Amino acid sequence: MENNGKHLLEKIGNSFKGALQKNWVLMVMSLVIGMLLWGYVLAYLNPVRLKRVPGVIISLEGISDLQARNLIVVNPDLGKATVTVSAEITKHAEIDATRVSCVANVNKITAAGVYNLPLDVRVQSDLGTAASWSPETVRVEVDRLITKAVPVQLAFEGELPEGYSISRESVEPSLLTLEGAARYIEPAFRAIATVDLTDLTHDFDAAVTVVCYDREGNELTVITRTGQEPSVIVRLGITAHRELPVRLDMTPPNEVYYETNYTLSLPTVTVWGDANVLWGLDAIYTEHVEITPDIWGTTFEIALVIPQDVTLKTGTPRIVKTTVTVEERIYEKTFTVPIKVENLPRGLTIADPNGLNGMVEVTVSGTKTLLDELTAADVLAVIDLTGLRAGTHTIVFTPRIDRRGFEELILVASPEKITLTLR
Repeated sequence: MENNGKHLLEKIGNSFKGALQKNWVLMVMSLVIGMLLWGYVLAYLNPVRLKRVPGVIISLEGISDLQARNLIVVNPDLGKATVTVSAEITKHAEIDATRVSCVANVNKITAAGVYNLPLDVRVQSDLGTAASWSPETVRVEVDRLITKAVPVQLAFEGELPEGYSISRESVEPSLLTLEGAARYIEPAFRAIATVDLTDLTHDFDAAVTVVCYDREGNELTVITRTGQEPSVIVRLGITAHRELPVRLDMTPPNEVYYETNYTLSLPTVTVWGDANVLWGLDAIYTEHVEITPDIWGTTFEIALVIPQDVTLKTGTPRIVKTTVTVEERIYEKTFTVPIKVENLPRGLTIADPNGLNGMVEVTVSGTKTLLDELTAADVLAVIDLTGLRAGTHTIVFTPRIDRRGFEELILVASPEKITLTLR
């Protein structure tokens, strides 16, 4: 049938050859007739032609059988092939890289090594046949399939924003099981999961890819059996934190008369919680205690009161020791008093006795209890002339209180001295 069609075409072509050169109408007619004839050829003759198909992925077959023998292909990515397909011309449009399979079979390999495997190339859906392909074989490296567990360490880069801390951390699993080709898995000694803390203000819960290292600390390229990068789940509790002073919540003795001080075994604490809550705190307080005389100067234990939604740093004790000291407050009171002369030597007189008529200010320091009982009549500004001879002398005032029970008071005269002439 094909030969008959060719003969018919030649006959028609010769008949119209001369006419076509003279008449453009005949030229158009010939074009139409040619198209009709070409359609006839495609519809009824449909010649077989070759089509070049690039980019056909080379796949592996028999992986399960290979792994059942504890073997694995080191690099399962074998690249792509170019296949020449022989097919009827009307089917060329349907043929692309997705309709062609290119397979290397590893199911007969029983030991680790390097193998050159032939490719089995097929065209799908009876679209045609593979006439040739390149490459014709592929190099496949097979290694032992092993499993190894390595410890996982958590590392950080960057810093949390100011006022935030890690309150808890965990890595799952802490012992990572690696499965793959021995060349990748055997050198692995430890794995590190690194989390970037920059701008992190909330809890972190995500898969983190790990980087494996050998015993000497060299970074390794690890390809697992599944081809996925090994990873672990890292969970971090990110919480706002503040360091706050600890204060004793107390009712002190009358502050007019007493000054109360205390020391704590834990002067500050670090607390976690919601940032808005923490920034509203000025301190962490203890339970309330009334400072009665029986605990003055003693050391006792007292519990911290932790506000709601606030957590102490792990390991911080909730019971602290405190020592309370109570002392009476010291006040000052100034009296204006006359000068009192004592022990004037026999036979001597004061040349200018009118100078003794001046007043001296005496400042008394002591507890409010004693000062409240003291009057100006109790305070003396004394000059003692014992043992002095005739002449001019500068004598220091000796302020004094002539009442029992006031010995603890401190007295200072102003002026401190007086000059007298004795005759």
